[in-house]
Amino acid sequence: MTTPERHAAGDPLLAIEGVGKRFGGHRALADVTLSVRTGEIIALAGENGAGKSTLMAICSGALPPDEGHLRWNGTPVRFQGTADARRAGIAIVHQEPQLVGCLSVAENLLLGELPRRAGGFVDWEATRQVARTALARVGLELPLDVPIATLGPGVRQLVAIARAVHGGARLLILDEPTSSLTLEDARRLAAIVREVAAQGTAVIYISHRIEELRPLAHRLVVLRDGRVSLDAPLASVSPQDLWTALAGRPSAEPPVRTPPDDAVRHAEPLLEVRGLSHGNRLRSVSLDVRPGEIVGLAGLVGSGRSRLLHTIFGHERADAGSVHVRTAAGLTPIRSIHEAIAAGVGFVPEDRRRQGLVLGASVADNVALAIPRDAVSRGMLRRRRILETASTAIERLRIRTQGVHQPVRDLSGGNQQKVLLARWLRAGTRVLLLDEPTRGVDVGAKAEIHQYLGDAAASGMALLVASSDLPELLVLCRRIYVMRAGSIVGEVEAAGVDTTRLLTLASGAAA
Repeated sequence: MTTPERHAAGDPLLAIEGVGKRFGGHRALADVTLSVRTGEIIALAGENGAGKSTLMAICSGALPPDEGHLRWNGTPVRFQGTADARRAGIAIVHQEPQLVGCLSVAENLLLGELPRRAGGFVDWEATRQVARTALARVGLELPLDVPIATLGPGVRQLVAIARAVHGGARLLILDEPTSSLTLEDARRLAAIVREVAAQGTAVIYISHRIEELRPLAHRLVVLRDGRVSLDAPLASVSPQDLWTALAGRPSAEPPVRTPPDDAVRHAEPLLEVRGLSHGNRLRSVSLDVRPGEIVGLAGLVGSGRSRLLHTIFGHERADAGSVHVRTAAGLTPIRSIHEAIAAGVGFVPEDRRRQGLVLGASVADNVALAIPRDAVSRGMLRRRRILETASTAIERLRIRTQGVHQPVRDLSGGNQQKVLLARWLRAGTRVLLLDEPTRGVDVGAKAEIHQYLGDAAASGMALLVASSDLPELLVLCRRIYVMRAGSIVGEVEAAGVDTTRLLTLASGAAA
């Protein structure tokens, strides 16, 4: 593994000294002190709610601190807003970049400062030339006149970074930039971050995927409960050190994948998929999942993993093939969402905020969207039973909430995901489909979700999990199907493979 070059020494570019912040009675930050030097890359980690976003909002001028202060180039500063911080040289690129989809790449790069001719008309030739130079500075070459909305999320992230660097950013804050990127886009991003740092720009890189940053970042800073719990060279931090800093306690032993016993090996499948096709996006896919199994779906972005799960659940109609679930009545065909739910199939989609949850509704109402049978009496909802179900879920899944009536939008990402899981981790669910079940959740919540899924399998449920996090699949699953271009190109026992083998199958490199 390569290690990042040592960053420039000298006085800090940004010094955060004793910063605190409260929201009502909640203390979000307490006595946070750290420094960032020119050309340094800092990995910033912490569980959801640890204070990362609040701290970065203060650094970028979006929030004022209640206590303490910032020093920029050795001078105390108090930014009056994000524009004030940008003028000083601090830029933040959010997980969803703030770009104008209908405008071109060049227009987004120079938004608000398009070159003008006499009379106030835009000088389009000068615009393209400046935009081309801005992209070249971070090693990018893109079509300048296409709408930014037509480009993939990875390219949009890179354009947002190029815009920040072109605007004179001396400190660049990246908020979970790889959460929705392909492997190739993530590599391009890492190369650009290295190039930007080599030019003297400091980078604070917020991520849950700390292991991916070891070849890139100089230091790791961990926040826990609004305080700095670790500030050390990343290369010297062990996985045990990281877990202790994040969770405040030593980690438990990692889960051990035991070979399936004979009862599981020889059981009739609960889920049977045969020859499932959907245009060119799914090509004659067949698979089985038995009771007590967690089976994985691996593949690169665009391989068809998500479409397969949506089609199995009946959300999308197949052109050919069949889906059956084994119930008390025998093999039951699934052709619609209604039939899937009636047969005991649950689905946790990738985009929980747009497809899974009703953000304005309460925890109780979100848990009850797939209404438990015992919550209906003579055609009427039993509100008391719904509230009891939600209370049980809060306790069982350790959902951090003010109560069953709290709107889901107010919960952290990890707790929102637990609410979505609570909808299906109950009696009556026989088959559970999960798409990226731990994307965007912190390390602690991820470990808890893994435990819940393991418990569900132990109770006899059949789980089919699609994930771009290959180590996650290797920890969770007994078998893994690998997809490429809408087809299953391999089935492997998880105990006998590593991530390199899975990537080789998924990319077609073996061929």
